Amino acid sequence: EITEGDSAAAVMGKVLSAVQDALNNAYHMLSEQEIIRAADLLRRAGQVVCLGQGNHSVVALAAWAQFSTTSPKFKTIQDSHMQTVVLSTLAEGDAVLYFSYSGATHELLEAVEVIRNRGGKLILVTRYPNSPASAYADAVLLCGPNEQPFQFGSTSALIAQLYVVEALLSEFIRRDPEEAEQNRRSVGKALTQKCV
Repeated sequence: EITEGDSAAAVMGKVLSAVQDALNNAYHMLSEQEIIRAADLLRRAGQVVCLGQGNHSVVALAAWAQFSTTSPKFKTIQDSHMQTVVLSTLAEGDAVLYFSYSGATHELLEAVEVIRNRGGKLILVTRYPNSPASAYADAVLLCGPNEQPFQFGSTSALIAQLYVVEALLSEFIRRDPEEAEQNRRSVGKALTQKCV
């Protein structure tokens, strides 16, 4: 815990320790079988929508940014109304990669209902295996430190979720490295045009 009497160096050390603990915890919580199941769902999906609410929408945006360099089927939507629009047009087998620390928000449970009605697949990144949304998920990727009720998406929780994104991305690429490399080459070529 950071106290008023801590020096800046002590604060830096405590933050580093918290982040390292979150990453170690995420590694031990994350199931190999669930990563494999999630990667299978991503591979089979016609499109994949990366979603989250609040601070976790930042992780959804980062996931989309990473995955979109390997395949054009990934997208994200930040506006909650447009999220509903996109979910209501999912095709059977399309996947939703949803980031929610609690797995128990109204928005997530409403999204779950739409996803199920459309025949979509839910990959849930959450802290709690017994959360309401976990019961409906096709793959549950567990991670995250123990947060107090009013921490509202600590940096440690976000970093743990980014670790899951990186692990899932690596497994996704491992399945078809040629396609990923071809897409990344194309993206790289386009982005070099933006350099001065």
